[in-house]
Amino acid sequence: MSMNISGYITPNTSYGIVTLNLIKAFVDLGHSCSIFPTGDLNRINFGEYSSYVRDCILASEEFSPNDISFRVAHQFDMATGIGFGPRVGYTFFEVDRLTKLEVNHLNSLDLVLVPSEWAKQVCIESGVAAHVSVCPAGFDPKIFKPVHYMPKECVFLSVGKWEVRKQQDAIVEAFYSAFTKHDNVKLIMSMDNPFMDISEKKNKYKARLGSQINFIDRVASHAHLARLMQQSYCLVAPSLAEGWNMPLLEAMACGKFTIATNYSGHTEFCNESTTLLIEPTSKVPAIDNMWFKENSKTNCGNWITYDIDELTEHMRSIYRTYRNGIVLNDNAINNSLDYTWENSAKRIVEKFEEICL
Repeated sequence: MSMNISGYITPNTSYGIVTLNLIKAFVDLGHSCSIFPTGDLNRINFGEYSSYVRDCILASEEFSPNDISFRVAHQFDMATGIGFGPRVGYTFFEVDRLTKLEVNHLNSLDLVLVPSEWAKQVCIESGVAAHVSVCPAGFDPKIFKPVHYMPKECVFLSVGKWEVRKQQDAIVEAFYSAFTKHDNVKLIMSMDNPFMDISEKKNKYKARLGSQINFIDRVASHAHLARLMQQSYCLVAPSLAEGWNMPLLEAMACGKFTIATNYSGHTEFCNESTTLLIEPTSKVPAIDNMWFKENSKTNCGNWITYDIDELTEHMRSIYRTYRNGIVLNDNAINNSLDYTWENSAKRIVEKFEEICL
């Protein structure tokens, strides 16, 4: 199948990571891709994706305007396409209700793809009239795989951009409440925020936990992230909402124990058999005055709240598991196997074929 792909392909953004991995999977499966990327690609190191990006940009010089137009982008950025073939959009979001602007953008498509049943339900309840189908995102099993390794300390890992929604403050407070300085535990936080100075946050966390917390720069490659996960014991991801949460799935594929909220996109691939889940207690407006602003044309939804004591107790439970000598989370490994990028690409192509009939 031939397709025209548009959207962000920068490898340091979530949408870029999704698009690049799908392009690689499509091409490896024998499909023809022409890409029309958003933004300036100069001085970007595409690493393992370089040959795919080069070949697909060259292919765009002779693209067919009748092919599928596939856009991977925010839900408020879907009203453009390539050519006049069937238009399909793949989008991720973290709120429980879409604005009129977002609904109108999605209704301009012939097919809306989302990664989870939760997101599909949000689309339907928000008034999206276009057909909506679920196509989960994925991980690379050649990189994210189990290693039989028991760290010398029970290492809790937190990965992701610092923001209110990711709940780094709660992670630090729960860790402080769960353990004493005599417990054999460590919290490693890989966090940054290119839009704000978080040095004060780091100083505050360090003052709270001392030598039991380490900070590392944002991980530059998938291979580096995989090694970091393989050397840890538990990934902590108590987000107020997620569109998908790739690090959570990747940690499960590495056989790690995980803690997450029982809400939003990641419930597509994690459940009580794979993850210690934190139950929501209520919903609150999704506002952080940075990406999610009050009365915004691209935000009218909610996040959840939860009891931080439950997060604290889950951390203690993980430590007990560690002290019992259990190395790998077999349930997480087995459950993750269905969510590779290859399977994601196959599901998407099946949807393309359906709308082309």
